[in-house]
Amino acid sequence: ALLEKLRQSILAAAFRGDLTAAWRAANPDVEPASELLKRIRAERRKRWEEAELTKMRAKGKVPRDDRWKEKYVEPEPVDESELPELPEGWTWVRLSMLGKDALNPVQTGPFGAQLHNTEFVSSGVPVIAVGNLTGLGFTDEGLYFVKPQKAAQLSRYDVHAGDVLFARSGATLGKVTVAPDYVNDWRMTGHILRVRLNRAAANPHFIAFALRGCPAVVRQVTQGIRGATRPGFNTTLLEKIVIPLAPRSEQDEVVASTRRLFQWAESVDKGVKRVSENLAVL
Repeated sequence: ALLEKLRQSILAAAFRGDLTAAWRAANPDVEPASELLKRIRAERRKRWEEAELTKMRAKGKVPRDDRWKEKYVEPEPVDESELPELPEGWTWVRLSMLGKDALNPVQTGPFGAQLHNTEFVSSGVPVIAVGNLTGLGFTDEGLYFVKPQKAAQLSRYDVHAGDVLFARSGATLGKVTVAPDYVNDWRMTGHILRVRLNRAAANPHFIAFALRGCPAVVRQVTQGIRGATRPGFNTTLLEKIVIPLAPRSEQDEVVASTRRLFQWAESVDKGVKRVSENLAVL
């Protein structure tokens, strides 16, 4: 129990900027996250305009001027009044701004009618369920499988290495992990939300750590839960979550520092279990 509290304390320290304070002092010229965010906003608008032009041309319409661009809706601004102060160079950003696809940053799994339990087979294309998400980790135990033909029908719900997976319902709500390197074109069940990030803007593990252990973010997740008897989360709620964003290179340093401390905590945990087993024998 104390070790679990320690892990949460490590994550809280990471997002206060404590773990990388020395790194920031040694790297004062790193581009602040606010500049990164400006580029993200410009790219988001560009993607929207390209998508709108494609739709108009498909209908045989050619815009005579640029007035159609006025329909673009700027992302909802972040209200920082009740958010904690961030380290120098960091900024608050909605998760929706960090998606690889600026217009579809979060994808839910297939609804029940699209994937039935009777369609699972003993081998084929792996399907990730909430049971495969272990807090911040991932296990292959209990993976489901579907035939390749069924996987093709569910191509919209693909999972690749580096995707952030978020358990969206029930007792597992809030569990989050990053799909391991060996995951390639798998599928997911309807109890999972997938965040596919713009890797130039966000380290997937940094975002997963924030969703699981940054107090201000965890509070938003808790407050956003829907359903009294069966808590649930949806794509809109997750997209609106406000995340502390560090400069891209500092994100990597936060992840590395956090992992080192987690490994130390894991070694202590294993030592405790060995001692407990020895005492049980006595």
